[in-house]
Amino acid sequence: MICCIYKENHKRKEQERMNNYEKSVVEQERNYTVVKSNILVLNSRYQYSVNQQKTLAYICSKIKPITEYSQEPKYQLEYKFEVSEYLQLLGVESSGNQYALVKETLQSLSDKSMWIPIEDENGKGEVLVRWLSNVAIYPKSGKIKIKIDEYLAPYLFELKEKYLSYGLINILNFKSKYSIRLYEMLKAHYDMKRSHYGQKRFETPVVEWTLDLDELKHILMLDTETEKDKYKNFKDFRKKVIETAQKEINALSDMLFDFQPITKGRKTVKVKFIIKFKDTISRLQSNIKNQELFKE
Repeated sequence: MICCIYKENHKRKEQERMNNYEKSVVEQERNYTVVKSNILVLNSRYQYSVNQQKTLAYICSKIKPITEYSQEPKYQLEYKFEVSEYLQLLGVESSGNQYALVKETLQSLSDKSMWIPIEDENGKGEVLVRWLSNVAIYPKSGKIKIKIDEYLAPYLFELKEKYLSYGLINILNFKSKYSIRLYEMLKAHYDMKRSHYGQKRFETPVVEWTLDLDELKHILMLDTETEKDKYKNFKDFRKKVIETAQKEINALSDMLFDFQPITKGRKTVKVKFIIKFKDTISRLQSNIKNQELFKE
């Protein structure tokens, strides 16, 4: 009897240690940095779900070059991570359907493709790529193995200029898919313009960015046959897309933005975004809000 109680207590303590270890790993990963070329952010059209975008951000935060001496640059395209850590990071509760959710999210990312610019011995052109070239899931060990499409390597590794960089924690509590998409677009544009003002972190100039409404809808893929009627009325687009994203971005990220519709007659034809990087205190307040939401 005493032996059984000891084994149960030992098993429980081991499980607690494992849970605490996973928690510490997840907390560390939430502070990773997402880096990708502006071409993937500003020059590509896509519409992914919230979980798909968070998954891509998580993958981008893990990428790194292979540290070998070589004449040619080499990149680590294959990565492994724990299913449990991945689900915690996305804020998804573990359940009997967790593998179905993981498989669905990763398969949908692997199935989706996009055109990106390319230049090789044949000249300038475009290449059709997918984020993930292959995915493997191992239920017994609780691991996932993914491989990034090799054509994406120049847009993810050793970027010297015109790239987006942000802390993963900024987007993990977003609920709207448009919040993540707009955050990356606004941050990328802000950082490009900000370089003209100086690189010091205490310099936080206000950056304005004006987009044709049709162009904005085109980038967000809201001009397709299945989507174009949803937000034909600007009031609906304003409320469900821009204002929803504004509420989440301003409350939870390191950025602030406002916007102004520009009309021609009675018709809205452009949207002007006014973007600013938060000061230290405001960023700290957003970080506290995020930490509180992670505990819920």
